[in-house]
Amino acid sequence: MRSLIRFSLHNKFAVLILTLIVAAGGMYAGMQMREETIPNLDVPILTVTTVIPGTAPQAVADQVTIPLEQRIKALPDVDQLNSTSQENVSSIVVQYRYGQDMAKAKADLQEAVSSVKLPQEAQPAKISAVSLNDFPVVTLSMSGDNVSLADMTRLVETDLRPALESIPGVGTVTISGQQLQEVQVRPDAAKLRAYGLSADTVRSAIQSGAVTVPLGLFEIDATEKTIVLDGGVHTLEQLRSLAIPLSAGGSRGSRFRAGCGWWRGRCRVCGGCGWRLG
Repeated sequence: MRSLIRFSLHNKFAVLILTLIVAAGGMYAGMQMREETIPNLDVPILTVTTVIPGTAPQAVADQVTIPLEQRIKALPDVDQLNSTSQENVSSIVVQYRYGQDMAKAKADLQEAVSSVKLPQEAQPAKISAVSLNDFPVVTLSMSGDNVSLADMTRLVETDLRPALESIPGVGTVTISGQQLQEVQVRPDAAKLRAYGLSADTVRSAIQSGAVTVPLGLFEIDATEKTIVLDGGVHTLEQLRSLAIPLSAGGSRGSRFRAGCGWWRGRCRVCGGCGWRLG
């Protein structure tokens, strides 16, 4: 310590030069330092999503989720599994240990999932990585004095959203606050008995008929866009024309359409919807 003090007292000019160099270096480093509100962070998590249209949650768990879980558990470096079986969809979250090569982990997971024999109606499993960088970077709001909420919703969904999605670099566009329509279906108990149906059968037919299935990414006009097969019911006319299978009340394989009010168990063409019954 004494030698350092003695050196500083006898070499004031050298100490001044060193101080200026350190101060200048600190200022330069501070000005060049990058600042990010949300820095890049690689999370060792992969998700496996499988769509199987028209399947109840328990059947999704038995036919898709459990076989996939048993195969995924055998992979190395898998730390934890969490799964959710919903109607028509199976979702599995695979968490790895930190430091794992996620590119190799994704390739191994894809190979493992492909080796599992799933039901024929199941769509190919989609594997995606969880990224903390997928946060909204731009938030827009719209308002109008002489425009109704329905017209504004139609404008945003048909014009504004496709225009934003076509911008290079835009991942997803999410809309909130729009007008949503809801239809309440109240089955007629007498007609249900006449057709040999139950309220659960009608509910299941409506839910299974309103399935939206993603078909994947396709290149359109030099940009990649997600194509989705929309089987949803958007109008009352589509709901009325939805076909519902008969159960105990009709002959095997017979069908009727919702809203058709004529059938007495005889084999003939229904005048309400044109379907041959019996």
